[in-house]
Amino acid sequence: MAKNGHSGHRQRLRARAEKYGIDSLEEHEFLELLLFYAVARKNTNPMAHELLEYFGSLAGVFKATPEELEKAGLTKRAAFWLYFVANFSDVYKSYYRSQERRGNIITPELTAFVSEKCSAAPKGTLFCVFLSSGGQVIYSEAIRYDKSDETSCIRSVGRASVRSKAYYAVFAFAHDTMSPLPSIDECRAASKICSALKALDVAVLDFFHHTPDSCRSYKSMGALFPSESELYNSTFYKLLSFDKPLY
Repeated sequence: MAKNGHSGHRQRLRARAEKYGIDSLEEHEFLELLLFYAVARKNTNPMAHELLEYFGSLAGVFKATPEELEKAGLTKRAAFWLYFVANFSDVYKSYYRSQERRGNIITPELTAFVSEKCSAAPKGTLFCVFLSSGGQVIYSEAIRYDKSDETSCIRSVGRASVRSKAYYAVFAFAHDTMSPLPSIDECRAASKICSALKALDVAVLDFFHHTPDSCRSYKSMGALFPSESELYNSTFYKLLSFDKPLY
């Protein structure tokens, strides 16, 4: 009978939360509901009350480490579950803010900065901009790019990113030609740089194709690929691979 009583209580509490929302629950009921998913076939109401008494409040429970929760009487599984739930929201919000901020980092001002520096840089160079987690420029450098020795260029980019302790990076190939599209070699180098910096935990936001009269984003052209395999399987690569016009 006790087992059925606990089962019925769980169903009623879940139904109330679903119908009226989490805000309709008392602190001990909310904690009790969470414990349903880590503690089977056991009355979690006393556990919830004991935890609140031990830590002083629901906030105190959620600030506790798994070890502290175990000391308060929970099993290892239940302790980890409460710790996971308590921290999941913060991790998600941090990730969401990071993704949102990442999308807003490439501002018109940053694009103008890249274009200005590329205009002054020797042609045939890769202009590198390294940014903090907040999107501030912390270091920039023009690195010689030679398709016959792109490994040296990629190594120089890696060293510069480590020195600057960058969080994000933006790059631009400086040209004196009027070609509206990057070359296959440049797209391949961009993919290799993306892969290399990913290993250093630096996110490449974009590459730019800079010519005397324009500064075009690889992303906007659909030309930025995080790996060589993705580049080679892309429609963009097939487009660049044609060496004569189609009739």
